[in-house]
Amino acid sequence: MTVTSKSTSTDFKMAYDDSANAVDRAFAIRSLVFDRIYEIEPLLVQLLKHKEEFLRGEAINALIGRWHKAQYLGAALGMLHSDTSYVARRDSAFALGEFAAFADEADKYKKQIIQSLVHALVADDNWSVQQRCYEQLLNLICGKMFASEEFPQKNQEFDIKRDVDWKMLQSYLEKYNLEKPK
Repeated sequence: MTVTSKSTSTDFKMAYDDSANAVDRAFAIRSLVFDRIYEIEPLLVQLLKHKEEFLRGEAINALIGRWHKAQYLGAALGMLHSDTSYVARRDSAFALGEFAAFADEADKYKKQIIQSLVHALVADDNWSVQQRCYEQLLNLICGKMFASEEFPQKNQEFDIKRDVDWKMLQSYLEKYNLEKPK
């Protein structure tokens, strides 16, 4: 297998440049993370509290979703349940699902992550967060990988009442003392 490098020295500089555009900075960080440039871990930890939602989301995706660093699970769970930005909450849901599916330590945390994703699915009022939680739950519970295009139907936002298989989640709702939305 040939591994190609995605990052450049410009990406490294941009990752640390507080004056750079947040989206451009997030793309630079993504390239460095892809290339496993672990020396940026302290920067990623700082970015978990950054004012820009894209940077918080990129940081949690890197630490939890890509690098599977269990010591940041608390930060990811906190972000999922209490970040003010739906972008950061959505990214956290994705990162947690990736961790639970692929990390070496996944079995140790999988139940806690499923519980958090179910809770966020029911409690969060943003459709894109709900959709990301549901996608990750389908992967973790059923072993199904769903592309976002598979639901909702074209040109429609995800609808928690229409698009969720509540029968599949019923045992989790009961276990965690949650109710499906009415």
